[in-house]
Parts: sequence; structure tokens; C-alpha cells
Amino acid sequence: MLCKFCSINKSKIDQILKKFPKRRLELPERYKNIYQEYYKINRNEKYNLLNRVKFYLERVMHYEAAKIQGANILELGAGNLNHLNFEKHYINYDIIEPNNFLYKNSPLLKKVNKVYGDILEVPINSKYDKIISIAVLEHLTDLPLTLAYIGLLMKNSSSFYAGIPA
Repeated sequence: MLCKFCSINKSKIDQILKKFPKRRLELPERYKNIYQEYYKINRNEKYNLLNRVKFYLERVMHYEAAKIQGANILELGAGNLNHLNFEKHYINYDIIEPNNFLYKNSPLLKKVNKVYGDILEVPINSKYDKIISIAVLEHLTDLPLTLAYIGLLMKNSSSFYAGIPA
């Protein structure tokens, strides 16, 4: 049987979907602090030349996402809230970020309406004009479920912008 919108065999799609959800083991307590410290170094633009290049390319993705208009915005994987610096015209800005150590001391947090730790915490009756995800989708353990839920949170006229680093 063929997919209505493409020539991909349904059994191939089923094979892909069987790989989800992926399982991520919880870090032992002694490694959590190490992870957080290395994450902060990785987010330091001035740390080394590679980080400077990475941040330049990431800024391009944020700039492009901000071109899309939307008063009611949901950001999937908000990290340290750096995308808020690119958004100029919005009424409501909600975020999904499981690692609160990334944003908890950010002065930008006062611009955020609601904070969720997981997309499934967002009430299903919430509707957004724009949903963005910059350098996040490749880290998700259940990408098909997340994308389906994003679809449920969108209005008919909504936009979904995903920036995926190559």
C-alpha cells in the first residue's frame, strides 16, 4: 500500500516508527553536575573558534525563525532563552525546556508566559500561531509523537519552524 501523498511504502514507514520511542538512561548523580558544566561551556560563544562558528550559524536559524510572524509563540527546547532576543512582536511566549538550569537565572525569563518541561504538559486546547524549534529535534527520544503533538497545538494558519544543524 502506498502513502497517499508520496511513493514511500507503508511498511517502510512502519519500520521507522518502530524505532521510537528511544530510551535515554538517567545520568548517575555524580555525572549530572559534569554534564551541566560542559553544557554551559558548550553554550559559551567565546570559548573557542568552533563555538563562534556554531553560534553564528545558530543565529542565522534564530533570525530566520523570527521572520515568521506570530503573536502566540511556543518554543520547543528553549535552552537559555536566547531566541527571545530575536522576537520583536509577540503577545504570548511559552517555552518547553526540561533543563531548568539553562534558564533559571536568565533575565529573559520575565518575558516568558508559561514554562513546560515536556511537550505533553502543554494543554491540548492551547493553540499557537508559531511553533519553533532550533537545534532540538535531533535530540528527541520520540520524534513522531512530538511532531504529532505539535500538529495538534497549531491553528489552521500556524507556522512550524525547525532549524536542524547539519
